[in-house]
Amino acid sequence: MEALRSSTKRAHSATPPPDNSVPQVDGACLGKPDAAGDAAPPAKAVKAGETAASPEADSKPSMPAMPFFLRLEEADTKEKYAELVRLENERLARGNDDPEWGRLNPDPVLDRYNNIHPWAVNRIKLQVPEGVNDYINASPVTLVSTASTQSTLKKGIQDNSPAVIIMLSPTHGPDPNDPTKQMEKCYPYFPMEEGHEIMINETNELGDDFKGKITFVSREPGIPGTSIEVRKFEMTVEGEDEEKPIFHYLYPSWPDFGALAEENVASILTLMEVSRKANGRGENPRLVHCSAGVGRTGTFVALEFLLGELLGGSWENWEEKHAGEDPVFQTVNQLREQRKTMVQAYEQYAFLYEVLRKLWEEKYEAPCVGGEHAHEKRAEMAKRKEVCDTVEDGNQKDLRLLFNDRFKMRALQKLLSAQTKELYKIAELGTAEYGHPTRVIGSEGHAGTLNYLYSTLSQYSDYYDISNQTFYATLGKIFGSRLVLGSAQVTASPMSLTPPTPKKEPVYAPLVLVANEGCNPSDYPKNATGSIALIRRGICSFGAKSEAAGRAGALAAVVYNNYPGSLSGTLGDPSKYHVATVGISNEDAQPYIKDLEAGKIIPSSVWVDAIVRRTPTTNIIAQTKGGDQANCVMAGGHSDSVSEGPGINDDGTGSLSLLEIAVHLTKYSTENCVRFAWWAGEEEGLLGSDYYVSQLSSEENMKIRLFMDYDMMASPNYAYQVYDARNSRNPVGSQELRDLYIDWYTANGLNYTYIPFDGRSDYDAFIKHGIPGGGIATGAEGIKTQKEVDMFGGRAGAWYDPCYHQLCDDVQNCNLGAWEINTKLIAHSIATYAVTFDGFPKRTSVKTDAVTEDSPYHGNQNVARLRWMRFDSKIGLRTIDIFTPNAELPFAGHPTIGTIFYLLKTGGEGSNSNIDTITTKAGPIPISLFGDNKVRAVIPQTFHRHAKTFTSMTFIYVQLPDLETLGKVDLQTGNVVGDTYASAETMDEGWKVGLVGTMYYVPVNTPGKGEQRHYRTRMIFTREDPGTGSASCGLAAYLAKEVVGGGEGRESFVFEQGVEMGRRNEITVEVEIKGGEVEGVWLSGEAAVVMEGTVQV
Repeated sequence: MEALRSSTKRAHSATPPPDNSVPQVDGACLGKPDAAGDAAPPAKAVKAGETAASPEADSKPSMPAMPFFLRLEEADTKEKYAELVRLENERLARGNDDPEWGRLNPDPVLDRYNNIHPWAVNRIKLQVPEGVNDYINASPVTLVSTASTQSTLKKGIQDNSPAVIIMLSPTHGPDPNDPTKQMEKCYPYFPMEEGHEIMINETNELGDDFKGKITFVSREPGIPGTSIEVRKFEMTVEGEDEEKPIFHYLYPSWPDFGALAEENVASILTLMEVSRKANGRGENPRLVHCSAGVGRTGTFVALEFLLGELLGGSWENWEEKHAGEDPVFQTVNQLREQRKTMVQAYEQYAFLYEVLRKLWEEKYEAPCVGGEHAHEKRAEMAKRKEVCDTVEDGNQKDLRLLFNDRFKMRALQKLLSAQTKELYKIAELGTAEYGHPTRVIGSEGHAGTLNYLYSTLSQYSDYYDISNQTFYATLGKIFGSRLVLGSAQVTASPMSLTPPTPKKEPVYAPLVLVANEGCNPSDYPKNATGSIALIRRGICSFGAKSEAAGRAGALAAVVYNNYPGSLSGTLGDPSKYHVATVGISNEDAQPYIKDLEAGKIIPSSVWVDAIVRRTPTTNIIAQTKGGDQANCVMAGGHSDSVSEGPGINDDGTGSLSLLEIAVHLTKYSTENCVRFAWWAGEEEGLLGSDYYVSQLSSEENMKIRLFMDYDMMASPNYAYQVYDARNSRNPVGSQELRDLYIDWYTANGLNYTYIPFDGRSDYDAFIKHGIPGGGIATGAEGIKTQKEVDMFGGRAGAWYDPCYHQLCDDVQNCNLGAWEINTKLIAHSIATYAVTFDGFPKRTSVKTDAVTEDSPYHGNQNVARLRWMRFDSKIGLRTIDIFTPNAELPFAGHPTIGTIFYLLKTGGEGSNSNIDTITTKAGPIPISLFGDNKVRAVIPQTFHRHAKTFTSMTFIYVQLPDLETLGKVDLQTGNVVGDTYASAETMDEGWKVGLVGTMYYVPVNTPGKGEQRHYRTRMIFTREDPGTGSASCGLAAYLAKEVVGGGEGRESFVFEQGVEMGRRNEITVEVEIKGGEVEGVWLSGEAAVVMEGTVQV
């Protein structure tokens, strides 16, 4: 609000005030509201460029020819916009050496976006005491007209003159979690209603003793026919008697990054007119802003300036006076020379030409296209008009033919192709921050995507209820790093989600060698405080090491590999104790380790410039107002990409197909409600869909009859893939949806292939919560087989999408033919269930209907484990390393059992039936074979009873009263609904490291002496795990020693796990008790070969 201060307290531009004598325009062709009264009758029309020959026009002069720049084709305007971008990039590049184009570093407090800020030499400077930040993200703007006059727009309030603020962005919108509430979209810097006031510099934070107050005076009558809100405020300054009036115009109808819809153009012209009048003599220039102050703001400023030029007659006989000059291009370039990125998007730039062309026609009495108040739609709507037929509302019989008959062959391809180009332009908004186009959540590219989706859907708000569901995600970005050990710079990889060094500056400290793997406080020497800790990889996660180093007082951590090769990884969920952490190779570390062990002092430095933030992101949901609201068919794709690229196929194709179908569906009524979703955060771990489903009440869950997932519809080396959903292991109804896809492909003479329903996309949360699901795809990083080439064409041995998760996933990375086919199938699937659910199984429970049949697939599991085996053929040593995506594990049951089976049974490379021991990070493990497919391992163990919880390794065990309660475990929180159980913080010191999971268990039999004891279990890490041998070993040790054991001897346990997921596992553990202590633990189970292959490293 400091920008609203008196001119006695702030600097102002010395340029003349704006010219308020802009001629008026009727705007009849644009349907313009009349701010002063009834609209004047339309003038008689004559053809552009011709002399009126009718008697009515005899007295009129010849109409001047329309200037060439208003007759440009789309290709010409795109070329001009590309030149604007090139000129700006050139200025940015020159800014490294030329002060004229220098930029200030982004201010994390005062800049809303870190890529939008003024040029250093053209910014408003606050008049504050020396040493106080004089920055505000504002720029003085001067435009020079062809008549050599000047107009200025700048911030500030002149004495004895009203201030006028034009706000082109809404402050609030509906809260998606509670539509009765509002959520902030733009900071509400002004008092909203009577009795409200805002204090300025109340605590004198700028040190200049200025104090002021903004008071709400009145809500003025709105402008008829528009959504413009008008408020009047008064500002008083302490020590001054005069009250300064402020008029505030809020215009909420302009979409971010976009152009105005045609029906809103007239209202923006009205806003220009009434705000000029409110500005009086213009001694105090109007303040114009949106969210970033460049896109909508730049377009508004440019349009009003150019409108004055047109209506003042400056463009008559243009070619005679200014051959080859384009004032639209010149004006936007002038703006960008004074404030970076003004008129931010091509759509906004093209909008200027379009509106000015229509206003020229109106001024010189050219006919309105299509009638008195009608014009042809803008580019996107024109493309739709080309391929759509008008269908009477309520025509149900043809609904299931949606897109099949009503879209001509190739016409749909043309439409979809045009939309990918628009989406790629939006992805380019992420370039400033990421160095290349991207739509990753938290980026400008993703924000632009959401705006594009929402603004398009908003045009059909009479048909859809549209909501934004906001949630938070953790993101990290590394801008730079450096490691110096002694006098040498060492190659280092900063860990993902590492915090920066303090103040993002280098830290200088001695290097200190940490004992063991740095997982426990006792590993850190006393001199670790104020040091840079050198830590060996292994045992616990990188995040645990960084946290332990931070708790020990280290300034930074360097983790070195425990075997040859470089090292990189992630710290995982942020901790306030994490310190800047980098990884180096074992080879680079060894010389420094030897010097430290010899007592040498190694002065070192670490620098990391990074951000780790929780960022809000948004799901967009659109549901038909019509149809049975208790029976909804739901379809979704994801709106985000990976950070590495623009994500046009993944999943721009699915998102755009759904958007186009949603638009076209508005021509029909439906029997059942249709709900569309565009998920955020899919690429970060299915965050948006997981959050959405987790927020559903049981009642709302039951309203969703099925969910259809559409992700990657146009892979270049495609196959028509159908998720192999079956009622035997998925919610009942999933198989019926699968069969609908199969029937459609078959009926249209197309081949198809099954792919695993393995939880890799957004259907995962739905099927886990009992909602039938399914979908289609065209393939990601999988390899296309020769059989599939025979079915679909393409290349064998290559990825379905060779640009999957890469920068080249752009507009060229889509097979339009496959995309067209799948869009029609998506439309068919939605239309089928929008008409009727006849024959589709009714839902009976929010729980999954899957039976306990063992399934080869399960949902997206963050506890998936990868096992590497190394062996020495001379000495017969077999060593295995076990990893999750985020950490290395010292031991895990299933990978161990699988490795033993491989070694003793398969005869594969490195196998040997005589092997009796394998080595893990937890220690050596004796192994044996019994039965056809069963193996046994003696598990390394250290049993420790915690003060509040009993556990082995890093697991929490919770006994539940019955199987019904076991089924109520909440996968999002890891707790039973309504209860909260122990967390890692309840564990004793020294045991809070590595992965910590919770295992719930229920005894299911009452055995006699010497009989096996049976338990049902569920294991929750960040997600549910279908089988966890290590946790089962710990639970068995606890039960044998503390609960059921009779003293000495051996107890046998069978744990049944994964039943609720449809992936039943049976794990057998034997525990030997001697002298009241755990003497030995044996883990056994069955294994089978499911896949074979070779990885070359």
